[in-house]
Amino acid sequence: MVTKAILECSLEGTGALHRTPIFPCGIFTMKKGVNYPGDPNYDLFKLALKSTAKRLYPNYGNGNWSAQKAWVKYDRDRKQEVLNELSDEEYKKLYDIVAENEKIADFLMLTPSMGKLYVNQEEKPGEIFATMGK
Repeated sequence: MVTKAILECSLEGTGALHRTPIFPCGIFTMKKGVNYPGDPNYDLFKLALKSTAKRLYPNYGNGNWSAQKAWVKYDRDRKQEVLNELSDEEYKKLYDIVAENEKIADFLMLTPSMGKLYVNQEEKPGEIFATMGK
């Protein structure tokens, strides 16, 4: 709903003369399974294209590719190294915290199971896409 409202405002323009705003610079991320033809949010992609045709906004990002993938692999490998370096007492303490709090487990991308912590390997939506910087 927020994305739709932003795109509709972009189409409308700003002020009495309905001019194209220069800020904020919107970036519409396209991703298979999210807003490609046949996906649930394909209507938003079509609305973004309509806005681009009229206003030259938004800019587009390809959510299926990212230069960040190497950093994600590094992050996961480093997490596993840190887990391996923990003392038994530290490991158990971390395990208990992660096992008791799903939000912490999700944030750290760790899955507790039968006394062992596993570094999640699946890609999270938006995890590897950066529009500015590293």
